[in-house]
Amino acid sequence: MRIRIPDYYEDFKCIASECTDTCCAGWEVDVDQNAQEYYKTVGGDFGKRLKENTIIDEEGIRFTLTDKKRCCFLNDCNLCDLYTELGEEHLCETCTDFPRFSEVFGDLREKGISLSCPTAAGLILNHDARLSFKEEEADEMVALNDIDYDLYMQLVAARKQIFEILWNRERDIIWRILAVLIFANDIQKYIFKGKYKKIAKVREKYLDEKYIDKKILKTGKKALKHVDGVVNTRSILSLFEEFEVINDIWPQELKEAKATNEELSNNDSEYAAYFKSREVQYEQLMVYFIYRYFMKAVYDLDLIAKVKLGVISIIVIRSVEKAQWRKEKALSLEDFIEIAHLYSKEIEHSDENMDGISELCYGDLCFHVESLIASLL
Repeated sequence: MRIRIPDYYEDFKCIASECTDTCCAGWEVDVDQNAQEYYKTVGGDFGKRLKENTIIDEEGIRFTLTDKKRCCFLNDCNLCDLYTELGEEHLCETCTDFPRFSEVFGDLREKGISLSCPTAAGLILNHDARLSFKEEEADEMVALNDIDYDLYMQLVAARKQIFEILWNRERDIIWRILAVLIFANDIQKYIFKGKYKKIAKVREKYLDEKYIDKKILKTGKKALKHVDGVVNTRSILSLFEEFEVINDIWPQELKEAKATNEELSNNDSEYAAYFKSREVQYEQLMVYFIYRYFMKAVYDLDLIAKVKLGVISIIVIRSVEKAQWRKEKALSLEDFIEIAHLYSKEIEHSDENMDGISELCYGDLCFHVESLIASLL
């Protein structure tokens, strides 16, 4: 099997108790069956503690959380008692893998690290250069995937083309994100019809920047004619306020973002100059979301929802960033990284929130392509 990783992947190292956050708080820790079988054999006081703090029901196996939503094995020094007592080799898969993720497509496994970890977010967003990927052969069995080969090959080519669009730093980042959103929407039309080979014709058109310019101009005018971008962004933030809360700071961030979005235009000269200085970080964010989610459409055929997730994430992160920038007309890269990390932890690591976004992509007008275009502009 081939393994593909981003060029920063191997630089990641957990900094444990020195971390500004902890991956052992805010969400439940799922326990895999193999780990649970071992935990059942542990005796003594720690074995008793394991049994008393493990929940097994129709939703699976998981550790209990304290009143402060901390894993029951996370001690006051932000270190793991399970690690100390049993050793790293006996951690469950969730704890061993995080913040790493992987997806398998036929003979290819793609790996990455999640923004929800502040250390990983720092690696991703401090990355100034255009992202590159490494591939190597691994002694791993090839998984049997029930995927359509024609669709798979078309999506591989389309994603590669999207990366090239996002890496085109001669264009501003909003142009690049708009191009990706409109491109994906055009591809989705043929996916719905099952005419996968016609995606190649769409890809060919989007090789021409003049064609993209015309598409953005046309769709942008139509979007702004029918949708108020400020109102739409406020609606998006209001929907996010209804989602599951992992960190109590997040609701206040959304509240401030709603207020600032109405009072401060994206085109305010001072803010626009600041935003220009963050283009590389927004590029890396969009590349991250495309790399992590785009190819999953080969399984559910819902490509546009994957791309919308990235665009919606950009809109929300930008709104929160704008609110923080407004306080002192400045915002450090470290503060920006913290916003992205906080967003990811709230959204990407909550099945409830991810499902909510997926449903809203078709069920709410503010998540329609035209509405998202208006919010971006």
